[in-house]
Parts: sequence; C-alpha cells; structure tokens
Amino acid sequence: PWGVAVAEDGKIYVSDSSADRILIFDGSGNLIGSWGESGSLPHQLWGPTGLQIGPQGDLYVADHENRSIKRFSVSGELKLHLDLRNYGGNGNSDSRYGALPISVAVRADGMIFTSARDHNTKTEFWAFDKFGNKIWNPYVSFGYNRGIVAISQKGDFAWFFENIGKYRRFRSS
Repeated sequence: PWGVAVAEDGKIYVSDSSADRILIFDGSGNLIGSWGESGSLPHQLWGPTGLQIGPQGDLYVADHENRSIKRFSVSGELKLHLDLRNYGGNGNSDSRYGALPISVAVRADGMIFTSARDHNTKTEFWAFDKFGNKIWNPYVSFGYNRGIVAISQKGDFAWFFENIGKYRRFRSS
C-alpha cells in the first residue's frame, strides 16, 4: 500500500501500487472491494501512489508509472486523465520518459495539485484547474529529491521536498 484517502461515508481507499489497484475498506478496516487493472491505457493503473477524495466525492489518483493524475468515481469509472508528459513533464529529452507523480491534493474549488520526480534530479509541481487546464508548473533541482503536496482545510497548499535528509517547504500563504 502507498496512498490512503477517506471518503465522507467513512470508506477508506488504499492504493496497492504493486497490484495496480485500489482497495476499499469499511470504517472498521474490513476489505469490502477493489477495482483497477494493470496497464498503460487511460483507465488502467500502473503503480498508483497518492490518493485524494475530491470535493465532488471522486477519487484522484497519482498514477506513478503512467505519469498521470487521474480522477475516478469511487467505483472506478475514469472521469479525467492528465498525462504529465503533455504538460511539460518530460524530465529528459526522450519523450518516453516523464515526471513520475508521487502525491495529489485537491482543493474545495476543484483545483488539483501534484508533485512528481523525474529520472534526473528535479521535482516538479503542477497546479491544474478542475477541468484539467494547467495553471503553473514550477520545479526544484538540488540533487535527487522527492516532494509531496498537501492542502489545508482553508485551501492553502504546501509542497514539501527532501534531499538527503534536508527538507524544504513551499507554501501558498
């Protein structure tokens, strides 16, 4: 397991990155279902990592190896697919490679934030509107590093990234 998200109804969603699926648990921790299939098509998963329940109750998934952020219904129907390679997420000159998302966070207004690492030394961050339009895409580069993103209840976001035991933070307020 990698990521976890809790829905308003108390169901718990866990990303099983080794089996390319989403596990569903009830509030008592009992496994009650799962969905997802391995592959590289838009509706498939390949190494899901970060999860977030969005303002409409959908599940946002950082699909690591597919280099994508995806929005699914909680039953697994794909609603939005953002391939980071289409938004400047090419960490290398080779288009087969791209930024590998680690975390995803969604504000109450639907704005999507994510962090991803490339195959070299940089961590990239994106902000998309609720329709999937890129708002901005800064990056940091100070050796091999990874970053995560989080949203506060007030809608402020923060990115934290690490490099060999040193932590840095960027935040909106």
